[in-house]
Amino acid sequence: MTPKPDKNPPHFFDHAIEVKAQERLNGLVMTLLQRAVERKAAPQDRLGLLHVIEDPLLADAVFKTPAVFIKNYSLVGALGESRFSLNGDRWAQFRDRTQPNYNKASKPQEIPKIEAVYRNVFDSISPQNGTGLETALAHAALSLFCKALNIALDPDAVTQLYPHIRNHTMLLQFFSWYGAQEPDILQRRSEWLDGHFNDIVLADPESTNYVERAITVPSAREWSHAITDLMQNLFAGIETSVATLSWAMQLLGQNARLQDALRLESELPFLNRNLTRSFLWETMRCFPTTPFVVRELSEDYSGHGRSFAKGEQVIISIFGLHRNPDFWASPNKFHAARSEFADGQSNSIAFRPFLSGPRVCGGKRLAEIEMLVALPEILRRWRIISDSSDVSYDYALVMRPRSLNTVRLEALS
Repeated sequence: MTPKPDKNPPHFFDHAIEVKAQERLNGLVMTLLQRAVERKAAPQDRLGLLHVIEDPLLADAVFKTPAVFIKNYSLVGALGESRFSLNGDRWAQFRDRTQPNYNKASKPQEIPKIEAVYRNVFDSISPQNGTGLETALAHAALSLFCKALNIALDPDAVTQLYPHIRNHTMLLQFFSWYGAQEPDILQRRSEWLDGHFNDIVLADPESTNYVERAITVPSAREWSHAITDLMQNLFAGIETSVATLSWAMQLLGQNARLQDALRLESELPFLNRNLTRSFLWETMRCFPTTPFVVRELSEDYSGHGRSFAKGEQVIISIFGLHRNPDFWASPNKFHAARSEFADGQSNSIAFRPFLSGPRVCGGKRLAEIEMLVALPEILRRWRIISDSSDVSYDYALVMRPRSLNTVRLEALS
């Protein structure tokens, strides 16, 4: 019997380390955004030891050749194996555990069920401000994640653990690049997270059966990896859609006219919500939840005017792709009805909010449907008002608004 984990995770000797880590990662995001906005004639090819990639054509080649540009999350792997940190055949094995479920859950016939989930959640929570709405969105996303995998996780238990997952993932990413501190504490925190999430899984027979079916070799090690993979799938699946919708709330609270236009469109059938789709895509273009990704060279590479040596690392700036003037008109301006999205397509190689290639986000289609369902449901119920134009953010594998405290919801009569 695994001992029950402590109520709180182990603490670092330096109690300010979490603040320092957040500031450093936020600073990296801001540096990439400034590069994309300023577009200097001869920008530096590197940030420290990282080669910066902002060319959509080169980025497309990177995404399409994952055997050359491999994932290397270093200390993030301390959480355990998952489809997000593995490469090659082992990655494919973990991908196949969840991908068929995601594909099935995002079929057109599932849309009424997704709509019902958001209606039920909003009926039961009925938020009055942005923070409450964010909680409601997280509950809805969790419910759909569980339905997709045919499991049932306690939403309150997951909600309590969720901030710890985000915080620990942020720290692991920071330490991977800036040097680990107190590695024993890092390991104990990882074990603490696994222990608590393991308890949540074991409390539900369906979730327990899911993990048992996922492992090919019954062992404590494989069980632990399966738990980690499930936890990271949950984190990624919830975080990306909730973050994008949170950015949308910030923006709509400052634009009543656009909000009214989207509210009118919310009464149209799902496939006819063209302005809603364009607005959400433009939100992801300007505020990508994944602002960058890092890859390591498994061999030498030359192409598109750049050369990299085996063992070097590249950072792909999604900001740089999304604001490239060769692919976007007025790239630094927000256009809810952007002409590049007018035909209802988002296939440009310069638009990669979910990345692309073999390692494209597995829940891409499901997340898109969720957002196209959730936003109209919100607008049919509430008027969104923002008391501030602040768009401050925090980054922890996903970029999200720092707070929605300034967003208020007024129920529509």
